[in-house]
Amino acid sequence: MKRAINVIFCIIYGLILVQILFAYGRVRVWSDLSFQEYAVRTSNFIPFSTIVNYITALKNHTMNVSIPIKNIGGNLVLFMPYAYFVYYFKHPNLKTFIIVSFGLLFMIEIMQLFLRVGTFDVDDIILNLMGAILIYVVLRKGNVSYIK
Repeated sequence: MKRAINVIFCIIYGLILVQILFAYGRVRVWSDLSFQEYAVRTSNFIPFSTIVNYITALKNHTMNVSIPIKNIGGNLVLFMPYAYFVYYFKHPNLKTFIIVSFGLLFMIEIMQLFLRVGTFDVDDIILNLMGAILIYVVLRKGNVSYIK
């Protein structure tokens, strides 16, 4: 029974995730630009660049506080349930979890870029991965068995 409930919640989470990442509030922007121009203008390939910009803007009061909080916090939290479901269903070692999760997050960012429903931001990958790793490590260290 617990497994069936976890499967249902995993499916619901997956649908919500697709909605958030590819549909919710997302519009095709700058459709008049070539893909190359769009990618150059909207992508961040420099690790921690967006995060540092948000922190600087918060320090200097040059940005609405809710924007960086939603972006940084949202990206940290977004893949925490993913970590739970991977832990529950597969139990891979940490190295495998990190490699597979990184691959998945990289593919999501690439899809958002190609579909023009978002941007490629390496900081999103970093934050998503950090949140997922945190939960995965907590579950593994605590050897949480009551969730099975």
